[in-house]
Amino acid sequence: MSAIIITKNTELMQRVIDEIKTCFDPEIPVDIWELDSFMN
Repeated sequence: MSAIIITKNTELMQRVIDEIKTCFDPEIPVDIWELDSFMN
């Protein structure tokens, strides 16, 4: 049961990341996921 939950959470997390990667700041030529990775 817990393996199913982890898999579903992993799939959901990847879907969220994929959507975030489509969001761009018009003043900076990178998506906000990469921008956050760069800032940290």
